[in-house]
Amino acid sequence: MQAGRWWWECPAPLVDKGASEGAAILGRLPGASGGSGMMDDLRIDGLWRICRDGLRFPGKRTKLQEYILWRRVAGGLSGERQEILLASEQDKLRQQKNAPLELIRMAGSFERIGRELKAELIERFMETVVALASEEKHCAPYLAALGLLLTRTPLYAGPENIVAPSFVEGAYEAFRRFDWSDPEFVEAQTLFLRAARAVDERRLDAPKSLRNQIADRLQKCGIPQVKVERVRHFVPSSERNGSVCTERLCRPG
Repeated sequence: MQAGRWWWECPAPLVDKGASEGAAILGRLPGASGGSGMMDDLRIDGLWRICRDGLRFPGKRTKLQEYILWRRVAGGLSGERQEILLASEQDKLRQQKNAPLELIRMAGSFERIGRELKAELIERFMETVVALASEEKHCAPYLAALGLLLTRTPLYAGPENIVAPSFVEGAYEAFRRFDWSDPEFVEAQTLFLRAARAVDERRLDAPKSLRNQIADRLQKCGIPQVKVERVRHFVPSSERNGSVCTERLCRPG
């Protein structure tokens, strides 16, 4: 895949008015929450209109607060808006080692972006992880983002946004040589618990042989058996996370 082919010109900066103001806006909006929060369409539309005016107090700290703001309300953003926000950050995301870590976390939280865009982010982030880990440098934010981009059970997106199992295989091949119990690489455990989880859907499940290899590695890292079993086999659950029913992924009946 050619790097950057999905980027397009962003018609206008779609950013928060300022660090403190953005946080205050979010705090005043009922229904906003931490993490990949959900907000109703009316509140999201209001926040989006405010942010089209651009930064009132430009600066590095303000920009980082903007990334945090959008990550916190990611669940309320449409796929189109998520892609617009990423498009405006194309140059920074292309940097292999010096991209702002809050931007990487924000990108990982955008579950509704198209699979082609998601696939490119996955490939780019995997290359960065290998480069950083090979030099024993901090790569946890990239691993965390990859866990969300590769997950088989997204919080609020549908099956149309889940990438093919081949990307899970690619991640395993890229990261198998590293020590998953190393403090600098421990986030890989969560990554593969999400990416290799069995959901009883042939086009989404990683091959059983691969899942068993991953489960063996996770077990050696001390992951509880109950979690490892969700990788080896489909484990029914009645819990619902956003639009995803883990009883049988997105399948009626």
